[in-house]
Amino acid sequence: MELGKRVGLIYIFNRNGEVLMYKRDESPKRIPEPGAWSIFGGVIDDRETPLGGMKRELKEELKIMNGRVSHVKYIGKMVKKSTNQKLYFFEGRTDASLTEISGESELKGRPIEYIPVEEIKRNVRKFEPSIRKFFLKNFP
Repeated sequence: MELGKRVGLIYIFNRNGEVLMYKRDESPKRIPEPGAWSIFGGVIDDRETPLGGMKRELKEELKIMNGRVSHVKYIGKMVKKSTNQKLYFFEGRTDASLTEISGESELKGRPIEYIPVEEIKRNVRKFEPSIRKFFLKNFP
């Protein structure tokens, strides 16, 4: 599997300050960090801006993007040294409950939860390493 050179990722917070996350597929051949919890996003095409690519990916994965994710803003970038990927991070807000969130075919059957920031920061093995590292650095 070839990884994209640029990836847009978004932290979606609910009104309680918890982060919307999903559990990655368990198959080690399909994706990096199988079975880890992660945030939403995906590969940015060369012709897209980081924000445009992140919004497109989010629309593909979740049906709540249209009008349900607000206050989207750029919060930073990092390079994942192991793959040389550029990761662009965004933040957004939603008032959607878990029962209102409906995954597209990519996410059907995968767990989706709101998780407190403190749990992300303290649990070493449960979360994707680059996501946890970003939270430790940017949410002291």
